[in-house]
Amino acid sequence: MSQDSSSSSDTDALSDPKIARLRAFDELLPSPAPAQPEEIEWSPPTELFRPNSSVSMPTGQIVSVQTMTIDNLTEYAQSTDRTLTEYCVEHIEIAEDDQARITLRRLGTGNSALLVTKNYVPLFSKGQGWVSVCPEETYRLLLFTCQLIAESDIILISDY
Repeated sequence: MSQDSSSSSDTDALSDPKIARLRAFDELLPSPAPAQPEEIEWSPPTELFRPNSSVSMPTGQIVSVQTMTIDNLTEYAQSTDRTLTEYCVEHIEIAEDDQARITLRRLGTGNSALLVTKNYVPLFSKGQGWVSVCPEETYRLLLFTCQLIAESDIILISDY
């Protein structure tokens, strides 16, 4: 019996002229603007990606940048007080000025970001290792071998 009375009160509320005016007013208000994605400029020192570049790990071990693993990268970042943030690649766009604009979704928060970098600058992908928007250009300019970045790759970005 209480179900019938609640449904009739819902119907009464829907037909109330004050509620109808409020709904009409709400429809006139503009929708809130979508949040602008965080913009990330990614330009690590290119000498890091030159042939025979290496880094000294906290253990004293010398590791070639070219052959770094995710564990090496994480350990190195922690030892240099850098933060690695994981992002999922959602869209890749190459501009005429050799700039790459990569739409990302930050893992854990879901916040969007726009990564702006040169198309030859390497990024680290959890699944592939080093990647770039244009691996051929990366090799031509830096003599650094990497794979082609793809949508849905999980990349790690350091707070340089």
